[in-house]
Amino acid sequence: MDVDFEMVKQLVPFVGTVGIEPAEVAVSDDNTVCLRLRRTDPILNHLSTFHAGALFTLGETVGGYAIVARLGPAFIVGHSLIAAGARIDYQKLVREEVLCSGRLTDEDATQIAELAVGEVHKFEIALRFVGDGRESGTMTVSYSIKRTT
Repeated sequence: MDVDFEMVKQLVPFVGTVGIEPAEVAVSDDNTVCLRLRRTDPILNHLSTFHAGALFTLGETVGGYAIVARLGPAFIVGHSLIAAGARIDYQKLVREEVLCSGRLTDEDATQIAELAVGEVHKFEIALRFVGDGRESGTMTVSYSIKRTT
């Protein structure tokens, strides 16, 4: 499903503040989402590499975008979504550019679509970071979604 990334930036203004943007193919045929973060001074740490918080924000944004891209913009109305937890493993320092990708599984998409009002579904999205052309980390975000209407 094609969801304009500008909608994501309007819903979560911090995404634009950090500088997250779509990769060449933001949503692939298998519903994998890929977003990019380029080097800018405000997101660097004391080693002149990407700050861990910027990478975390990129990963959490990819997870949320994967959900909305798969289920469509109408999903936002009638559902309450929250990142309930996360684990990130930083494997390599990133200096110039990082891509992060992930997707909502078919099973979770089906379970979310079938939620009755008041029901909650908890699930995880696995993410992969590629920085400066090499694998630089992984992240798992735990989400909780509740149907409200």
